Amino acid sequence: METIKKAKETMTAKERVKRTFAFEKTDRVTIGYDTNPGIHHKLCMALGVADNDLLTLYQKLGVDYVGANSPYVGKQIYPDLPNRIRNAENGAVGIPHGYNRLASTLSVSRASLYRVMDELEREGRIAREGKRILIKEVNHKEMEGREQ
Repeated sequence: METIKKAKETMTAKERVKRTFAFEKTDRVTIGYDTNPGIHHKLCMALGVADNDLLTLYQKLGVDYVGANSPYVGKQIYPDLPNRIRNAENGAVGIPHGYNRLASTLSVSRASLYRVMDELEREGRIAREGKRILIKEVNHKEMEGREQ
């Protein structure tokens, strides 16, 4: 993939996003960018962009908006979700859905889901307890070089 061919744009990103939220016609679809580190790395390699040069990547892709994430550090306003289990020992989060429902939600077969779950469990990223899946804290630095 050498270049991305884009049609002529007649709006700025700001104007396009504002019109999108106002349900008005735009010159093209509004584009955002959010991906995991592995896919981000592959995309940057394909486009000849350094992994840390987000501005150039956004320009090449025609990105109109990006998210900003920052942790909430104030006092707790609302109680935690009732079916969400936090294990103080390892920081795990429980997801109280059965495997059939999870596979259906993800639009994958149960066999595919089980293969991935087995792999994640072998890697120590999750633990399964009956119909609960405990997702352990993710070390994003560790995940950056992981093959997708």
